[in-house]
Amino acid sequence: MKIFLSLLLQCLLAFSTFAEKKPIRPWETTQMKSMGGAGLGNLTMINGLYNNPAMLSFFTNSLAYLQINSSKLENATTTTRNSLYGNDTPPKGFTVGITDSSNENKGGVTYQDYKESGIDRKRYGFSMSSLINRDMSIGAQYNYTTDKFKDNSTAPAIDDKFHQGNFSFTYLVSPKLNLSLLWFDPFKSAGYESKSMIASQVTIVEKVLLFVDFGMDITSSLEETYILNWATEINFFRGFYFRYGRFLDRIINQQGYGTGLGYNGERFSLEFAIKNSERKTDQGLFLLEGEKLKETSFSLTYLF
Repeated sequence: MKIFLSLLLQCLLAFSTFAEKKPIRPWETTQMKSMGGAGLGNLTMINGLYNNPAMLSFFTNSLAYLQINSSKLENATTTTRNSLYGNDTPPKGFTVGITDSSNENKGGVTYQDYKESGIDRKRYGFSMSSLINRDMSIGAQYNYTTDKFKDNSTAPAIDDKFHQGNFSFTYLVSPKLNLSLLWFDPFKSAGYESKSMIASQVTIVEKVLLFVDFGMDITSSLEETYILNWATEINFFRGFYFRYGRFLDRIINQQGYGTGLGYNGERFSLEFAIKNSERKTDQGLFLLEGEKLKETSFSLTYLF
């Protein structure tokens, strides 16, 4: 617990409190893309490594993780994108991560390299979790990010660096229900990533799970920033599973759905996901008028 409190203090001291908003979304795991962005309450080590660090306390294995994302923009407005962002390349990137569960305080490190809306981002992350009791845990995540981008196609490249912290609390209410509270980027170091979420995972019947995430940016109005995501997971035949989910995110003004297939083996797992997004209203920077985004994601996990 002392190590966790020390990490928490360092995160608070390291934050950049103000930064200009940039049209690049936080990284989503293949699990989350297969559920349309839902799954912050998903009781997995991958979720703990990237989104909900409190989850890491409930596992005794360690893992290595690799994920690759690609995408296609339909009806892309090439001229406008080149003018606004310096290029018209759709989002793409990869990440690697590793966890260590050998100690009382569980942790993990990640590296992300991805591009969106003319921004080339590299992010280094460190997560740590500590048990409060057998069924409750708290977690903290520190991210160091470097962004390179252009204000327009003719401007010189700009380099930006910032620090970010995320915090979470998870309660295993029963074998069939868990609840999480999450606070992403409370000091708005990256603008669009700041939000508070309530997430749940419920076992409806054996091998059928339901996920519901709800949240908002508590420094802004509910109407303008609310997020509502839901998803289901169906497990079948020797470790294979199917996921489907829908999302509505007013912070980035997008809605859509995701679907995916996966396999969990004794030592490794494979996942594949497709996520489709469109603008909710006629405003927004991530997707321009008439554009639709189709993302594909593949991941490989090895337990040791």
